Amino acid sequence: MYTTDKQLSDRIYEMELSELRRLAEECLTAVSSQCTDVKRFHSYYDGKVLVEVSVSLGEDGLPIKEWRLPPFMRNICYENIESIVDTSIPSPVIRAKYSRDQTLAKSAEALCMLFRDESQRVLENDNAERIASIEGSVGYLIEWDAQREKPKITVLNTDFIVPQRGIWTDLEDMDYFFLRIPVSKSFVYKQYGIDVKDESEEDSKIGAENSMDTGNVTLWHCFWKSRENVVGLRSWVNDVELENRKNYYARIDDDGNPAKERIFNIGLMEQGIVAEVAVPHYNPNVYPVVWRKNVSKGKDFYGYSDVELIIQNQNTINRIYTRAYERLLRSGDILALPESANIKLRESDQVIYMTIQEKTGTNVITLSGDISELSNAAEMTYQHSRQMLGINDSYQGRRDSTATSGIAKQENAARTENRLSSRRDMKNAAFSKIYERIFKLYLAFSEDVIPTASDVFASSDTSDFSKYDYLEYKGNGTFTYNDNFEFDIDASLPLSHNIRQRWQEVEAQMSLGRLGDPAAFETRVIYWRLLLRLDYPDAGYMLKLLDEERARNEAAAQAQNQLPPMSDEQRDIIGAAPTENIMATPPDELQKAII
Repeated sequence: MYTTDKQLSDRIYEMELSELRRLAEECLTAVSSQCTDVKRFHSYYDGKVLVEVSVSLGEDGLPIKEWRLPPFMRNICYENIESIVDTSIPSPVIRAKYSRDQTLAKSAEALCMLFRDESQRVLENDNAERIASIEGSVGYLIEWDAQREKPKITVLNTDFIVPQRGIWTDLEDMDYFFLRIPVSKSFVYKQYGIDVKDESEEDSKIGAENSMDTGNVTLWHCFWKSRENVVGLRSWVNDVELENRKNYYARIDDDGNPAKERIFNIGLMEQGIVAEVAVPHYNPNVYPVVWRKNVSKGKDFYGYSDVELIIQNQNTINRIYTRAYERLLRSGDILALPESANIKLRESDQVIYMTIQEKTGTNVITLSGDISELSNAAEMTYQHSRQMLGINDSYQGRRDSTATSGIAKQENAARTENRLSSRRDMKNAAFSKIYERIFKLYLAFSEDVIPTASDVFASSDTSDFSKYDYLEYKGNGTFTYNDNFEFDIDASLPLSHNIRQRWQEVEAQMSLGRLGDPAAFETRVIYWRLLLRLDYPDAGYMLKLLDEERARNEAAAQAQNQLPPMSDEQRDIIGAAPTENIMATPPDELQKAII
């Protein structure tokens, strides 16, 4: 039906919306099982999984079973995932490809660090960590927020993305892909100015359980790249097209043409440019979506879910616990009565009626409630689930009988860390791409000079980021923005991840004398200023006390300087030698007197 995908991506801008929707449906069909899997994974993580339970005995004496929530649920999916979730946000490392650009690389790195420190809530990192573990992957949509004049990041669930057919490596390897996001009709109107109140929800497989609500619709996006590596975007709801942009990052002037920015001699004087020049706006050549796999899964775009690995363990362990629960309830004393007995009993009493031939009197039968074998089987199943994910007692902070020393415990935790490192590698790779897009969005849309604060131990206190510092003159009136940088992640888990550790580090530097003499007044001031910057409790109050102490010392010194010189009689009273006698004493004799 279609030509090759590359030729197809070049004509997405011009094709009929109905044709584009058919393409989206074909791509969705290819990964349709993923939607069902996502809901199933969440049901296990939330502990909403039914098990087969015996509810009563039938006329044939066999147990009648129903599928119910187990009377006792051990949610090992939740327990194991929560023990390996890492909510820290990696720190960026930006390297220049050419030595002359080292200063620019550091400025870009400081900009990304500032965005990271200011965007803890925006990144929704806590939510993203669990999505990746539960669903097998997670996406990040990085857009420019014109009102706040900075990038914003939206976390995407796994079933929000529909990849190009046959491509399972990365989004940047695709010629096109789709996003389908559940939104309200009012959101569509605010965002695009188009009323879709008469449209109905066409997709109940994404979003909340009540996604068929009449106030919700599915917003579709199609991102593609042309042969010129320009990113395009088309958006629609049902049969209503919302936008069709051949260049997603372009700024359009009043005539509908790509706008140019006017440069007024900024950063160009050294290159001999003294007049106003017009240059094209910077145009990023990357998709605004970054995809992060939890763990790679062969030729699968979505990756391995941690829940997927231990679903069978959770099923087994809860069947065991259900059996143990039933055995405990049925244990204890059972009253055995003749069939003709007429005794008033409570509903909770366990009774067996027997015929005259079988029973002629009253007796008590005791049933054992021993569940030791079931408990052992449940523990064995639980340990197997941890081994599947590479978790041991040392990593969870439990008592580990296999490690008898501190070094052994560290070694065990390190081995577990190695098994979990692939998750961190995937996370770091995703965040390096996120920082790249943040930098490029600033080049494309930022107009202001942005002050960026460096780390407390950095050589400089502040620096400024201006996109015009990255503007280069190529001759013949041609200008380009320099984006020749490599984006990476600091894998050493820097101090910025642990504020208490940073407090301890400042105290250690103070004790070692690296801030100056620990007993000196100015060293104490430096110490508390650093702690104030790290939001240490009452650090501001301590600096106020030091300022008062400084004022008292200066006042005392000033008063001492204003006292009149003492006479010889006054010195005789306090036992001080006359000043002229001290000054007249030869240095050698004065030294001998001191000795």
